[in-house]
Amino acid sequence: MVVTLGGDVVRVEPTVVCAGPGSDARALGLYFAGGDQHFEHRVIARHEAPQSYSNLLYKGAIQDHAHTVFFGNLIVPPGAPGTDAYQTNRNLVLNDGARADTIPFLEIETAEVKCSHAGAVGRVDDEHLFYLQSRGVPTPEAKRLIVMGFLQEVLEMVSLEELRTELEAAVQEKLS
Repeated sequence: MVVTLGGDVVRVEPTVVCAGPGSDARALGLYFAGGDQHFEHRVIARHEAPQSYSNLLYKGAIQDHAHTVFFGNLIVPPGAPGTDAYQTNRNLVLNDGARADTIPFLEIETAEVKCSHAGAVGRVDDEHLFYLQSRGVPTPEAKRLIVMGFLQEVLEMVSLEELRTELEAAVQEKLS
């Protein structure tokens, strides 16, 4: 798991290699950029054996004048038929001036594979915000709940409860 919360300019390049038949790899990423931060994640999943599986899931929230970039690449060279690979990057932009770029990529050089990628950049849904406000939730708290709900998909995959709690607190602090 890659977590990026601090630093002015951060670039991380994790690589997952499925080297043996039936390999199973999962890569999680969570980031929250604010101020003038610039985060860049270059994530590679390389399948070198048949019948391998990978799932890359990265989610981030961006506010102020921060900028994030996600380059994801699934590589399936010849000799890795039966590969089953997924790559997802979702971003929640919290205000004008914040920016997220998502660039998912597939390099498939063999047949009989199941590979997909998805990238999305969106804003806080006005209807979700209105719903919470109409139930008496103040705007800052409503936004906090929406962001935490958005990131929850990644947070709940953190099996160590102490680490998950610490990450949730760090994200809450960024929202303050």
